[in-house]
Order: sequence, then structure tokens, then C-alpha cells
Amino acid sequence: MKPDYIPRLAPHERIVGIDQRVPVLDGSMLRYINLDNAASTPVLREVLDTVNRFMDWYASVHRGTGFKSRVATQAYEDARAIVAEFVGANLCEHVVIFGKNTTEAINKLSYRLPLVPDDVVLVSQLEHHSNDLPWRARAHVEHIGVDASVAWTRLISIACSKRMRGESSLLPSPAAPTSLVTCVIFTAWQRRRMRPARKY
Repeated sequence: MKPDYIPRLAPHERIVGIDQRVPVLDGSMLRYINLDNAASTPVLREVLDTVNRFMDWYASVHRGTGFKSRVATQAYEDARAIVAEFVGANLCEHVVIFGKNTTEAINKLSYRLPLVPDDVVLVSQLEHHSNDLPWRARAHVEHIGVDASVAWTRLISIACSKRMRGESSLLPSPAAPTSLVTCVIFTAWQRRRMRPARKY
């Protein structure tokens, strides 16, 4: 179900609750500042509006044959296709798996990749520990710097070293486009430069 139109909102109006005022110790009311985006990022207005519009059609997904269940299932599959297109995935070869949150998704991914203890997973020093700990349990983690050119040099150095020793895989972790802790934004160029990794 696509909305008939998408209202144009100012950036601060797109975040639900951004102007919410809360009491502080002296009894006055101040605008709330959310410093915990890693665990509870405020929802975007467009997301809330879309969920609310769909509630009349909410039903079991992949488990029912009724009309509403079929609508809900189709919406779910449409969402997979939209995400796949956004990340450039081919649904004939790949599958989009939804998780409750990024932490759960990274944990699921770490256990589905055929990693061995000698494999190396590259993790940015900006990453939240939820994108660090799951990889430590399955492979060897190398932490790389924040600067894209330095990180790229480090990646090449590790890859060459592993190739000379005849060792196994090198995998950049599925880092978020922004650091969960510091909200530093990686540019598309930086992420492209960090992506090339192959099995040696």
C-alpha cells in the first residue's frame, strides 16, 4: 500500500517526539535530547504514518489464507524487494532477512557465514560493541581506523599478509552507514572503498 502523497516536512518535523519537553531536577521543562540512538532511535514520521495506515490490514504473515493475511504477506514481501533494490541485491541469488534490530541481525549473520577461527573480520574503531562481539566468537577481529585512506591501506596490508601465508578469508563487517555511538557518517565513497574483499 503506497500513500497517495508524501508530505514534505522540515527535517526536524520528520522525527517523532523531537520537540517533546520533559521535567528536569529544578522542576522546569526542557526539550528532550536523545543520546541513546544505538538502542532506541526515534522513529521517522513517515514510518509511523505508514504503520498506522496499514493497521487496518494487519494480519498473520505467511501463516494464513484469508484476504487480510494475503495482503499482509504481500506487503512483507514487497518490503523485501524494496530493501533488496536499495542495496543492489538480486533476489534470485540473495535473500533479505529482517531482524528486530541491528544487534540481532548482526548476530544472525555472524552465525550463518561459514567462518573459521583463522578468518579475519575487519571492524571499524567507531563501531558499537554489538558489531564487534559476535565476530570475536567466530573469527579473528582486526580493528581498523576511522580515516578511509588509512583503513584502506590497513585492509590491503592484512589481505596481502594473509595471502602470503596462505590463510583464509577477509571480511569487512557489515558496518552501519553511521557509527551507532558517535553518529559519524561514512560517505558512499568511503564505504565503496572498504567493501572490496575476497577469499584468499
